[in-house]
Amino acid sequence: MPYTFDWRGPDSSSFNTEDIPTLIAGEYTLVVTDANSCASAVSITLTEPDSTVIDATLSQYNGGFNTTCDGSSDGSISVVVSGGSPDHSLTWSGPNGFSSTNDTITSLISGTYALSITDLNGCVSSTDVFLQSPTPISPIPIGRYIPKRNQHQLYRGERWIDT
Repeated sequence: MPYTFDWRGPDSSSFNTEDIPTLIAGEYTLVVTDANSCASAVSITLTEPDSTVIDATLSQYNGGFNTTCDGSSDGSISVVVSGGSPDHSLTWSGPNGFSSTNDTITSLISGTYALSITDLNGCVSSTDVFLQSPTPISPIPIGRYIPKRNQHQLYRGERWIDT
């Protein structure tokens, strides 16, 4: 027995097929009519998950830096993901070919770490997290000054010699 389908959607869309593609959240009404003009209607509400929220916690050291020294690898990033459709998969990439799928990453140098999160529905969210290190220490050559302990001694190598 043939049927006709009449769909009405939240964005004033209408379809006359059994299956309808590319739906947005909202209320849809379907009227199905058979060959005898008997009709039945049903309303369906489609919801969507909340947007994915990424809460990142970075290592903190003196001066507000995320590593202790320039060139050190003691930074860390920990993320908590909410929203979207659990379960979430994480993919990190960073300096020097760094990669991880963990929610907490450690032993990091300064630089930008890119995070991509995919939820159960295949929706992807991404963000970049930057770890900052202090400015490198640059010694300034000033020469060597060694004061005499008294007027009758000289410094020779590693010891004082009486004169």
